[in-house]
Parts: sequence; structure tokens; C-alpha cells
Amino acid sequence: MGTSKRIAKNSSVKFLATIISIAINIMAMSLLGKYLGVAGYGDYSFWYAMVFIIQFFSDLGLQTIIVREIARTPDKLSVYFGDAIVLKGFLSVIVLVLVWVGASLFLSADKLLLAMVVAGVAVIAISEDISIWIFRGIERMEYEALLVLVTQGCWIGFIWLFIKLKLGLVYLLGASLLAFAIRSLTGFVLLYAKGIVPEFSFDIKRYSFLLKESWPVGISFIVFVVYQKMDTVLLKWLSDAQSVAYFNVALLLSSAFSFI
Repeated sequence: MGTSKRIAKNSSVKFLATIISIAINIMAMSLLGKYLGVAGYGDYSFWYAMVFIIQFFSDLGLQTIIVREIARTPDKLSVYFGDAIVLKGFLSVIVLVLVWVGASLFLSADKLLLAMVVAGVAVIAISEDISIWIFRGIERMEYEALLVLVTQGCWIGFIWLFIKLKLGLVYLLGASLLAFAIRSLTGFVLLYAKGIVPEFSFDIKRYSFLLKESWPVGISFIVFVVYQKMDTVLLKWLSDAQSVAYFNVALLLSSAFSFI
């Protein structure tokens, strides 16, 4: 396939997946708002904002460097696949431990569970999915689009189920954790079906190079996301959960219309 056709195909499938994803987000907002009420949805939005803040600490920009290196040297695809698993796993464990320690010291027992669910969601969020990194590196964006739709479909399915079961906030946040886990498993199965498997060639020098290249990117991501999500945190701190809910509904709808 020629370059122009490949770009057109990749752009088209990502655009379509994004449109469907936005529609599902709005549906989920409606379900959650009706079930939780204004203040409850505000609490949900606050905790979910933490996902975006935490997630980039679990890779420190590694996703960008792994995609770049695979695109540059496709013959080393399996090696970088293995490196991504090792380094991402290492960073994710550090993040989970730090969140647990911090939450244990400063939060109540019920909030500790919420914090750990949020941290779990963060370390396997879509942008943290190693299989998606691989598909980006080999320019097969249709698989990323498929995985996004798998995530969104499972997520709203679990949201609907947990609402029917009249479960609480921790389960509604856990819906993302379950959906993301299913997406990650599906991604690895797709890679295996295409004959792409990781090669674990432990090399401290190569690991150091990847982390050295990634951390400036990671810091820029973290600063940008904190800037984007700090409004939700400040509203929760300075006002109340209802204000957070109203703000996030407006933000979601305006972002959807801006994209369209």
C-alpha cells in the first residue's frame, strides 16, 4: 500500500473510532448522571480526572520513544516489544506502590480502595497499552481503532450492568479497569495472531537509553495533563461536587462538538 493510501486509511479509521467513542462517552455520562445524581457524578468526575494525571507517570513518555524506535528499526520490533513490557511494568509497579503509600497515609480506608482502582485504571489506560504502541509503530491504526471500540463497548456495558445491580462508585470506576484489562488482553492476542511476540533481551544500556530519551517527553505530557485537569481538582477543593459535575458535563459536550 502506498504512503498516501496508508495515511488516508489510518486517518479514516481513527476518525470513525473517535466519533463512536465520543457518542459512547455521552451515553455513559447520561447513565452515570441519572444514577448518581449531580453530586455523585461530580465525585466520579473528580476521581476519573486523577486517572489522566497519574497515567503518564507510569510510562514517563516511553510510549512515544517505543513507537519511534519501532518505526525507525522495524527489524527490532520484538526486542522493543519486550523492552516496553519490562520498562512499563517496572514503572507501573512504582506508581502503584507510591499511590498505595500516599493513599494509606492521607486517605480514609474507603478512599484508599478508590485510589487504588483509579491507579489501576491509569496504568493500563488506552495511551498506556503496549499493544497499541506496537500497532502505531507498524502503522496499523485499524487495530488501534478496533481496540478503542472494544474498550468503549465493554466500558459502557459494565457501567450499565453495575447500575442495574445498584453498585457504588468504586464499581463504576472499576468498570474502566475491567474494560481496559479486556482491551489489553485482546491487543496481545491480536499481536500474537499476527506473529508478533516479545523478545526479552535484557540490556541495561538499551533500557537506560530508552528512559533517557523518554523522560523529557513524559514530563511535558505530565505538565500538559495537570494543566488540563487541575481545574477539576481545584473545583473539588474550592467548591463542591456539584460544581465539578456541571463543569465536566459542559467540558465533555464542548470537547465533542469541537472535535466534530
